[in-house]
Amino acid sequence: MKIIFLEAVQNLGGSKRSVIDMAEQLSKAGHQVLIVDFWGAHKGFRKAVEEKGIEFDVLCPESEAFVIRKGGLVTKGLRIIQYMYNRMSYKKNFNRISRTFKPDYVCVNSFKTLDILTNKSIYKIDYFVRGWSIEKSIKSRLYFLKYNLRFIAISEATRQAMHVQHGIPLSEIRVVKASIGSVPATGGNLKVSREFGLNNPIQLLHAGTFVKTKGHHITLIVAKALKDKGIHFKLKIAGLISVSDSSKHYYNELIKMLNDLNLSHEVEFIVNNNNLNEEMKKTDVFINPSYSEGLSRVCLEAMYHGKPVITNPAGGVTDFVIDNYSGALVNFNDIASFVESITRYYENPLILECHSTNAINIANSGYLTGNLKRALDNVYPN
Repeated sequence: MKIIFLEAVQNLGGSKRSVIDMAEQLSKAGHQVLIVDFWGAHKGFRKAVEEKGIEFDVLCPESEAFVIRKGGLVTKGLRIIQYMYNRMSYKKNFNRISRTFKPDYVCVNSFKTLDILTNKSIYKIDYFVRGWSIEKSIKSRLYFLKYNLRFIAISEATRQAMHVQHGIPLSEIRVVKASIGSVPATGGNLKVSREFGLNNPIQLLHAGTFVKTKGHHITLIVAKALKDKGIHFKLKIAGLISVSDSSKHYYNELIKMLNDLNLSHEVEFIVNNNNLNEEMKKTDVFINPSYSEGLSRVCLEAMYHGKPVITNPAGGVTDFVIDNYSGALVNFNDIASFVESITRYYENPLILECHSTNAINIANSGYLTGNLKRALDNVYPN
């Protein structure tokens, strides 16, 4: 079977790493796989694809991803016009690639990539829903009417949301979850139970692209509340600054907020680091005040490293974060709930150790490469 993944890459976040993982497993299963990027601008993504031995092509090579939301209103207006012109080139070049490659399936995960495809029956189209759901709007309705799509959800929460929100029968939505390891985690790097305090502060970590919906500002407010309460902690906030102006502005707002809250001693920022394995090993608890998640690969990676996750109950995280078992599902963006959950681990390290073990067991049971392979075999049988 021939399969194309059509991407518009801006950063090498969890969703893009999952695309590479899927392409690799499909290739190993004997399928011919091609990843096509709009611009080929992200060197890290391209390198990761090539290291896996996966075919790679670019529609219109650029030095950076084309983002409409940059600059003032006039600039944005001009960029919209420019994009409409570029769209004709994207469409033309993808038609050329598809005629040569002759795919059975083209996989997309955004309306931007879907928009340049033909609605004729040259190939089948799989829409990978990588967020919690797809916003119900006139735009989504028109796309669903125009294209004959097969939907593939990143989590069970996403499947349910698509069913309820758009009326798509559950039988017509497949689920392919992320893989975060090829071998089971052993828990060998878990810390033994000990008391937290001034000389042994609890280590906290939050990671996600610097956009408001990832909730970094909520984490800073939680940190201030912990400090006021006398909890001894160290917090690392990791994230990618995307090419959009909004991401850069948000990051700058966070730095100002850090100083205004007088948290420079307790909080450290880690910027544009795609590999957080060492940070995961050193932390005690992972915090995720995200507004919406399709699955949250980074939360799964934390659990794979034996770290309980304290999170908003937003989307796919509820597939694997079980309250009072592998972490805590708090009231949405409720500062007191976050503080209470962190304080519980701070005062009861035995509970933290128990939840750490449970987190590893969940990651091992459903989110390894073998699970991904079986799910893909169900969607793309040989």
